[in-house]
Amino acid sequence: MDAQLTPPSPQDTLADLAKCRAGASRVFLRHGLDFCCHGMIPLSEACANKGLEADALIAEIVAEEKDHSAPEQWEDQPAHALIEHILLEFHQKHREELPRLAFMAKKVEAVHADKAACPKGLTAFLEKMTGELEAHMEKEEQILFPAILGGAGPMVAMPIQVMEAEHKDHGKNLEELR
Repeated sequence: MDAQLTPPSPQDTLADLAKCRAGASRVFLRHGLDFCCHGMIPLSEACANKGLEADALIAEIVAEEKDHSAPEQWEDQPAHALIEHILLEFHQKHREELPRLAFMAKKVEAVHADKAACPKGLTAFLEKMTGELEAHMEKEEQILFPAILGGAGPMVAMPIQVMEAEHKDHGKNLEELR
């Protein structure tokens, strides 16, 4: 299933949807649908078992996805608008999602520890990433963003270099996670 081209369908399994569509697991958790141990059943069957409408869940999954077809152009926007975007679209979402992901990883590791395919160490890795990201976001929020908004101009060059280096490190963590 190609998540970029093919819309979700009632025949897609819960596991496939959770793997290929970022918002699907949030929708499934809200409705108590097990996409892990019972993930190999079609969405239509899982919905029927819970008395839910598959089309309504598909609409929720699609609503969780953001259209990335036209990236925003920030060059002409004021700094405060970009900072607000970063805080809402990245910092807030990281703080919401990472604990949820670590919780799910812990559950998977506990339930499936005896299986070779179990992602052993995933919880610890996610917790390490969460700590590193939290420290990084705090530096941006407490040092870099106030300096930019305060008109520090060229004085922010060094903090920006530090943040860029940390972004590269976080990118390496994401590659390792994949």
